[in-house]
Amino acid sequence: MVAYRGFIAAAGLWLVTACGPANVQLVKAQDCDGGNLKDCRERCDQNVPRACYRLGWFHERGQGVARDIRSAVSLYQKACDAGMAISCRALAIIYARGGDEVPADKRKAAQYYEEACKGGVLAACPDRSGLVAEPEFGDLGIKVKAPEAPALPQAPTIQTPTIQAPTLQTPSLPSVPQPSVPQPTLPTPGL
Repeated sequence: MVAYRGFIAAAGLWLVTACGPANVQLVKAQDCDGGNLKDCRERCDQNVPRACYRLGWFHERGQGVARDIRSAVSLYQKACDAGMAISCRALAIIYARGGDEVPADKRKAAQYYEEACKGGVLAACPDRSGLVAEPEFGDLGIKVKAPEAPALPQAPTIQTPTIQAPTLQTPSLPSVPQPSVPQPTLPTPGL
């Protein structure tokens, strides 16, 4: 039983080293991505775009702070100006819907949708009808534009060799010289 457990442990260790570490990153609750508003404020003050976006998201949703769309717009704007495309999309959604705190502005919404689309947020790109998809509940819109696949190299032209079946020839047997042995003569009857 002990040998079996040792085998299982060795196999598990081999599997981990052969496959490599998992691509999982744990987020500490003490940082901005873990929901720490103080850390978000400090990082946003240091001009970290992701922190400004996250802090804006908390303000927009009213999570951990009072719901304040104007503060969210200001924070999203700071992150969008720093190149965070998802923040541009958040601004576009706010301006497209409008509300009590921020009036609807279709021109600004279109401008921010365009910036978000150029920044790689595919959900901000218009479909064939020219409309931008509305976000679903809980959708943060974090989508990464897939890189274009490299062109495939042309397959080499392979010429198949022509193989001719060998012609079978019946071997000719060498002529065997006949021994020169006198043939007996038989007497013929009646002569």
